[in-house]
Amino acid sequence: MTDGPEPKKQLGKILLQQKLVTPAELQDLLDAQRRDPGSRLASTATREGAVSVLQALAALSEQHGVPSVDLSTQIVPLDYMKLIAQEIAYEHIVFPFRVEGESVFLAMASPGNTDVIEEVEFLTARNVVPHVALDDMIRRAIDEAYKRQERGESLYVGPNVTDEQLTELGIERPGSLFEPAPGSVRPVALAVAAPEPDEPELEIEAAPAPAAARAPQTSEPPPMDHAFAERTPPSAPPPTRDVTAGKTVLIADSDAAGRDALCGLFQERGQIVLSASSGVEALGRVREATVDLIVLDLLLGGINGFEVCRRLRANDKLARIPIVMLGAPHHDWRMEHDLAEALGVRCFFPRPVPVPRLMRACQFLLAGQPVSNEVEPLTGQAEQLWNVGMQAFEEGRLDAAVESLERARKLEPEAFELHYHLGLLYGRRDDLFNAVLALEHAVRAQPVHFSALKNLAVVYQRVGFRRQAFETWERAQEAAPDDQTRAQIREHMLSLL
Repeated sequence: MTDGPEPKKQLGKILLQQKLVTPAELQDLLDAQRRDPGSRLASTATREGAVSVLQALAALSEQHGVPSVDLSTQIVPLDYMKLIAQEIAYEHIVFPFRVEGESVFLAMASPGNTDVIEEVEFLTARNVVPHVALDDMIRRAIDEAYKRQERGESLYVGPNVTDEQLTELGIERPGSLFEPAPGSVRPVALAVAAPEPDEPELEIEAAPAPAAARAPQTSEPPPMDHAFAERTPPSAPPPTRDVTAGKTVLIADSDAAGRDALCGLFQERGQIVLSASSGVEALGRVREATVDLIVLDLLLGGINGFEVCRRLRANDKLARIPIVMLGAPHHDWRMEHDLAEALGVRCFFPRPVPVPRLMRACQFLLAGQPVSNEVEPLTGQAEQLWNVGMQAFEEGRLDAAVESLERARKLEPEAFELHYHLGLLYGRRDDLFNAVLALEHAVRAQPVHFSALKNLAVVYQRVGFRRQAFETWERAQEAAPDDQTRAQIREHMLSLL
């Protein structure tokens, strides 16, 4: 689908002609708009206080040649939202605010886009009467309307609807889904990338009373990061075959099939491979030969992996051998830190074992290098599909961006970047189940990646999984890049208790 023609008259010129801003003020607004990718000039002008909402809407109406609507003053039955699929509303920034007979009145950020109008007319079997509205106001109305619909509520009530209007209609003002209650903890601005353009970044404000004197209240989660906002830098390449060829690796695994598969992979890379199926056999192998690396199953029979590791670390000669441990599928993430601190385990991988990551880590250890936790770059066609997806996203074609990254994920199913940004894209269109799945996969690929953990915690909180959200925030706190961010997360976690 291609975008329809937009009016040629520039909004900046209209603001100047109406003497709402000076040339210098307009330049400041344009600079502010450039600093906020995806933001439109009218919304930037109202956020910066340069013009009022009514003035901005009047200018937009003149620019597009259609009436304007202030959604903050509207009362909208939520049945109207059933006319348009949620992903369509988010992708095209449209909001049905009135239905009269065979016509649907549609708030639009781009009312000159005839393709969108035709698509909505086809989907609703009604004539579209386009009205222009501030794009950030439309996004907030969409967010609130669908959330209230999920809660079983029947009305969207704009924040500027007067009490007199509500009293006349016999309606009680609903509690806001966006602003915290007085005295509550405000949502945390934790994003390391630029925030979503439709969700202004929220900052922590100092509370007027000591923490012990106030009862934390549950806050809304912070916004998710902006998809494609930054590219994860390529990681260092693993050591070459020649560096690690001839090294001796012990595979101590109670699973015969898994053990044989790993033995074959190490042999292909030129390593000498020993194997053991029990703890006793593993200790015997280490005493008989010079071993350069041990891949150790936590659940070995006889003497378990914990005890094997403890005995090796108690021997000065054997304590130098790097150990990579394989654990149960649903291990507690804290165990990884405990194993490193108490037993010197260099890496821990839960089952099912992510074999490419395991082999990569082992190559670094065999070469005597620290394990690189950086993300491997995409290659070939997956990289091309990434670029296509990014271009589609920048053009506002959210579904096309998702489709492109999904195709790339089929080519490289373990690629962190694809899962991570798919999670952000799914979250943006409020497809929270797929967002959770994608971000969980990203966290499995990079267990200490702060942004992946933070965004997964946000999605868990949005779907109401409070305990999962709390645990993931705790992991994000551990991986946070600085003390200030850790303090913000700690404050946010208090609001979830």
